[in-house]
Amino acid sequence: MKLPIHYSGRRVALMGICSLAAMLPFYAAGAQEENGFTVNGVLANEMQNAKLSMLFDGETAEDCRLWQAKFRKKINQLLGDSKPHRVISRIKITTS
Repeated sequence: MKLPIHYSGRRVALMGICSLAAMLPFYAAGAQEENGFTVNGVLANEMQNAKLSMLFDGETAEDCRLWQAKFRKKINQLLGDSKPHRVISRIKITTS
């Protein structure tokens, strides 16, 4: 025997809000495509127009060495520590 489910007013309102919130990205994507804008198109446009702040524009070997040192410093700052952990523990797994 199936019992009727009774929802409170708050629960119904919350379910409605969640349903609308779940559909919002699909609605926004459709609106963007209708206007000729897509996420991929916007990103491609931004990448093409991005100013490269660390672009090499030197002329001599010394300019290149200075740029490389500056670039290496920035890359290391962005990537952080990349040294492996000193202690690596092994676990033996048997298949018996």
